[in-house]
Amino acid sequence: MKGSKKVRQKKYPKMFTLRATEGEHERLVLRAKESQLSLSRFLMGCELSKEAPIWEDRQQRERAIIQLIRAGNNLNQIATVVYQDEPDDHDSNEREGTGGELLRT
Repeated sequence: MKGSKKVRQKKYPKMFTLRATEGEHERLVLRAKESQLSLSRFLMGCELSKEAPIWEDRQQRERAIIQLIRAGNNLNQIATVVYQDEPDDHDSNEREGTGGELLRT
């Protein structure tokens, strides 16, 4: 049969849609080209080569971020108290030393 072609069975019959920003898409395509893979093979290789993130990992990251925010708030409160005690009648470039003398900064 000269005019008929063999229909090749698809190697990967499952398909899904992925949403990405323009920048994310550009980076993914670039990295796939650098790896000399198609975008789909690159994405599958990336995902299947390591463990997928789990809910506990996300919770742990969120708790760490909250801890950092709290530490930042504490530092801001300390700085506010320290700078409240500075006298306002001195030049902004002068500060009192430990013995009461003025230091120029």
